[in-house]
Amino acid sequence: MTYSPVLVFVYNRADNAKKTLEALEKNELAKESIVYIFSDGPKGKNNTIDEQKVSETRAVLKTNWKFKEVNVIERKENWGIYDNLTKGVKEIVNKFGKVIVIEDDILTSKNFLLYMNKSLQMYEKEYSVMQISGYQFPSKKWKSNNQAIFLPHATSWGWGTWSRAWNKLDHESQGAEILKKDIEKNKAFNLGTENTFSNLLFSQTKSGNSNDWDIRWWWTIFNSNGLVLHPDSSLVRNIGFGEDATHTKIDLFKDDQDFLNYSIKHYPKKIEIDKKKKKKIFQYFSKVYDNKPTLLQKLKYYLNPFEYFRKFKLIIINKLKYILLSDENIVEISKKITSFQIKENLSSIQMGEKSILTSHAEISVESKDSIRIGDQSLIEGGLFTLSKNALITVGNNTVISRGCKIITKNKIQIGDNVSINLNTIIINNGSQEKNITIEDNVKIGCNVTILQGAIIKENSKISSGSIVK
Repeated sequence: MTYSPVLVFVYNRADNAKKTLEALEKNELAKESIVYIFSDGPKGKNNTIDEQKVSETRAVLKTNWKFKEVNVIERKENWGIYDNLTKGVKEIVNKFGKVIVIEDDILTSKNFLLYMNKSLQMYEKEYSVMQISGYQFPSKKWKSNNQAIFLPHATSWGWGTWSRAWNKLDHESQGAEILKKDIEKNKAFNLGTENTFSNLLFSQTKSGNSNDWDIRWWWTIFNSNGLVLHPDSSLVRNIGFGEDATHTKIDLFKDDQDFLNYSIKHYPKKIEIDKKKKKKIFQYFSKVYDNKPTLLQKLKYYLNPFEYFRKFKLIIINKLKYILLSDENIVEISKKITSFQIKENLSSIQMGEKSILTSHAEISVESKDSIRIGDQSLIEGGLFTLSKNALITVGNNTVISRGCKIITKNKIQIGDNVSINLNTIIINNGSQEKNITIEDNVKIGCNVTILQGAIIKENSKISSGSIVK
């Protein structure tokens, strides 16, 4: 059996890179595997801090790792995760025909490489199968039976693919506009949620943001009617929380503590979606992402005629804006939609070009211009300033998802190309003047709490359920 090469993508997190490689080294097939490590370069000229971090990371890579062969590709300049990963994968997958990919925040089980290699060989000629995933969402809805299953969605936490699939990667997400018109396709792409992933796809492609390769890969598989093989319980764990500021109190993998020893023993013979598991995945995402109301909230909603009429009007207009309007008018109609909810506050904030406040957004300000939003950002959550000196600054190409609450008496600064996922709370209401800073290119998971004085460094990834202080 010819084993697939393993690609590891690293940047400036030496400790994470070390943990990732140590876990990979403990795999059963580590000594038979060729590893390619793509080390991205420092950002900007004379950036001594970043240069030092990159240098420390590359020192880790030069350790005598116990793989069959180690090849380190050091980028002289900063390529960014999109170009570094997509071009790195293309180079190696076209040479070997298939690859296994992890980033520098992934711990793998000791059986991860065994599962990946067996799957890549078993389904190589099954052209509808486009990815092998090492990750499974932590749903409580099913028992783990050491079984692999087919599902229609991709993941980015430890995966493998073939050249026949990766060369289809659609960088421009062509044809994705169908998601605004076809209800069934929209539901399927968003895993039953209300535009959770399509909003991210559109915000990335319209802004020209080149950070999130994974949402484009997801679209590519979806648009090709592709399938992804998943384990029924994760063979990986994400450790990508913030460098100096994150303390994970709630574990996303709390139902999978034994992932290091977990293995897959049963593989599907039929190339078809496991419909029962798909339904449970939809239920899981609906619960996590859509923040469903309680029974009491539903009663209050339906017993209030004015509220019902207002919500109905917002829903109808929000649907029509995607179907009937051109890109040039989308900002103006978004302002009109949002004005039903945030009323006079809309005129008190600064909004950049092509930024959107959806009907889910909430705005409350104590003084004019205390909320400043850059260009091409998408705001679906709540922004609240609680004092005349308070200030919330949101950069360019940033997404703040539904259910998020950003509340401050002082200052909260959010950089460019930041993704803040659903139900995250960022609160800075203490008496001391300690600000919260989230630097550029940060990804924040769901249900994260960020407290006064937190500083989240550039390119950090915050795991779902984390508390940052």
